[in-house]
Amino acid sequence: MKKHIPAVFLTLFLCLFFSPVALAAANWQIDWEENGVLQEKVVVSGQNLNNVDSSWQKSASGNEIVLNRSVENWEAYNKLTDKLPVQATVKNLFFCNIITLTALPEIQNNTLYSSLDQSQTLRLEMNVPGIILDSSTAQKDENKVYWDIKNPGNSFDQGFIFQTIMVDGLGLGITILLLGVITLVIFFAARIRKVNRIIDETYSLDNIVIDDEEEEEQ
Repeated sequence: MKKHIPAVFLTLFLCLFFSPVALAAANWQIDWEENGVLQEKVVVSGQNLNNVDSSWQKSASGNEIVLNRSVENWEAYNKLTDKLPVQATVKNLFFCNIITLTALPEIQNNTLYSSLDQSQTLRLEMNVPGIILDSSTAQKDENKVYWDIKNPGNSFDQGFIFQTIMVDGLGLGITILLLGVITLVIFFAARIRKVNRIIDETYSLDNIVIDDEEEEEQ
């Protein structure tokens, strides 16, 4: 029996060495910055990626491939061809933005996402500096949310949704300043009306008393 042990270990080693797909894994991370910029990072292990757009900065370490890129905002992300199969709807208010992500019905072929190993689960992570209004995942850690996407390379589940509100610091500051100015104007206008009313009541001709003697002489 002992003489077969080396052969067993050799067989296991060869199976692991020549089966990198079985070890494949992927993590797709999007960090939202307060100015609206999206920092996107994808880490893939055990896969050869042939369909990588020029917008990605690619590096490799061992069997890991790391891709990074920066996107101006979600409006710009919608226009990309190499992206996650999501559509962003952005509602711009005076001092905040409401962003809603939903799943696209189809995916683009020959993209990074479409080339991921479908036998693995993709971990999608989003870091949001805002208030989460709605999400189709229950996996949350403060401002981070996670999805475990089964069968990556296919469309997301049509129940996928993520909605958040992000406050515009500059717009909020301007709003507070305007409200403060308006409050001061209303306050001083009310004070001036009160002073004018007191003056009118004090020095009104109706308050002048004419002596009886002066009336008789008249």
